Parts: sequence; C-alpha cells; structure tokens
Amino acid sequence: MTKLAVATPGIGVISETFIKRHINNLYLGETCVIAETRKKPHCGQWETQNPSFIIDEQDFSKVTILDRVFSKLRRSFNLSDGSQKAKAIQDFLTKQGVEVFMAEYLDFSLYYLPICKALGIRFFAHAHGYDVSSRLRDPNWRKRYLELNKADGVITMSQYSKLMLEEIGIVCPIYVVPYGIIIEEFPVSNVLDCSVKFLASGRLVSKKAPLVTLKAFNLAQKDFPDMTLTFIGSGSLEGEMKSYITQNKLENKVKMLGALPNEEVLKIMNRSDIYVQHSVVCPDTGDMEGLPVSILEAMASGLPIVSTRHAGIPESVVENENGFLVDEFDAQ
Repeated sequence: MTKLAVATPGIGVISETFIKRHINNLYLGETCVIAETRKKPHCGQWETQNPSFIIDEQDFSKVTILDRVFSKLRRSFNLSDGSQKAKAIQDFLTKQGVEVFMAEYLDFSLYYLPICKALGIRFFAHAHGYDVSSRLRDPNWRKRYLELNKADGVITMSQYSKLMLEEIGIVCPIYVVPYGIIIEEFPVSNVLDCSVKFLASGRLVSKKAPLVTLKAFNLAQKDFPDMTLTFIGSGSLEGEMKSYITQNKLENKVKMLGALPNEEVLKIMNRSDIYVQHSVVCPDTGDMEGLPVSILEAMASGLPIVSTRHAGIPESVVENENGFLVDEFDAQ
C-alpha cells in the first residue's frame, strides 16, 4: 500500500478540521506527518497517532553561518537547501517509505517541493484560503507559485480558486476536491422549539465579517424577538463585537462562546436551526475563504444556510434550495 506524508505548519490548530481529517482519516494506517510545531496555545488542540516529525523538537543547534549561506544559495536555484533540517526531513521520509507527499497551503508547500523531487516522491500541494487569495495580490508570491508547475498536481477546494490559479499561470494538473465531511458524525435533530436559534462558527476576523452578521441579526430580531444568535470562535474582532452587543442591548439574545473543540461545535449545531456566515473579501489584505468547512458541517447537520456570494460558497449552497445567499456586506 502506498505511504503518504502530510506536511502542515502546525498540528492541532483548532480551526483546521480539514487538515485534521487529512491526517487522521485520509489514508488510515499509511500516513505520516511533518509539522513545524505542535505547541499550545495556537496548536496542540488535537493530536494524531501517526508517525510524526516535528521541526521545532529537533536539535539543529550546530548550524553555522556558512551553512545558512549555502542553503540560501541552493534555494535560489529551487534546490533542496541541503540544511540539517532538509536532511533530517529526507531521512524521515526515506525511513517511512513515503511515496506520495501532500503539503497543506501552497506557500508552505514550496519548501518541500525540491526535497520530494530529489527523493523521487510524487508531490501535491493543497490550497486552502489565504494562499489562493491575499497571497495572489503579491507579485513575488505569484512568481514563486509558478514553481508548483514542477509538482505532480495542485489540489484546491473550489472551481473559483482553480480559475484563480490558472490565471497566474499554473499549468500542472489542478484537482478540485471539496472538503470532506463524515456524514455519520452529524446526527440531525428533530427537536422543535418556538424560538429560532441561529449559529455562526469561525474565527472572528475580517473575512468572516461577524459584525455584519451581528447587524443583520439586530435588524431581524426587532421583527422576530424570539430569535437568538450564538457565535463560536475567537479573534481580533471579539472586542468590537462585545461592544456592539452591549450598546444594542443584545446580551440576552447573543451568546459568544469563544473557540471550542470540533466535537462541541457539532453538538451545538445539532441544537441549532439556521447557520449564518457572512464571508467577504478582507478590505485590507484581500484574504478570502476557500470553501468554509463550517458551512459543509452545518449542511451535514441538516441546517439551512444563510451566507454570501463569495469564493467557493455558491458551489455548495444552492440558492433557494439549501440556503440563501446575499451580496457581501449586505446586512439588510
């Protein structure tokens, strides 16, 4: 059976359920992992039993200035940099008998491409969100991404992002594979309630526009006062959201639960009625969604979706069939 290696910036990031599934479910018993770190609090929120090589747990203390210069020179020719780190990764891949390598995020994947080519390992880079949106605004990254044409393929989650990669000159095979959902993990509740419980789950950051969701809820609850809204997640906009809730006297209608493990999120989804997510292009960075896993999970839980015409979302939310879509920033 073919042995797969998955490389990711960190193991156990609470929002990266898609990477968790790739590592733990994609190729049962035949997957090993390479990661930069698994340290808490940012990482370490979930674990893997697969053989793992964690970069910041290795001893590379004997690296000299000459070593660094040599490595930088080799990287400029798109070669494996010959560093202790690269050699240790090569040794791990060889020991594990890896035949296929998948790196999460296109920018992160570039380091591993020459390593795999030197070992004759088939190489695939998996796109996700920022790496096919805000990164593409940078001419340097658009140029660097062309190195991916040496890969055996690029995997992305939507037709929208595939077109964006083709536009910058990616000509290697691009495979559109929407994020997978294990349907059995999502029991659909038949409990009915007189109130309507809305749920939003995700990082509280600009591209999720949680303040727009709050404003939309505030408008709607004036006509439908039995509605409630629950936010799951944390992020830079948390303070602004709490201020808005206080100013508009929504404390009894809006709950902010912070970041929760995926298992807890699924339980709350099962007790909710409608899932809302106001995804937008971040005005400052151009960061966008790929195809939000939270929307797919909500659909698997039997929830209708209210979201935006953004990135890969219309490829899963069929308007007027399993949800409703609005233009970005349209709170009304």
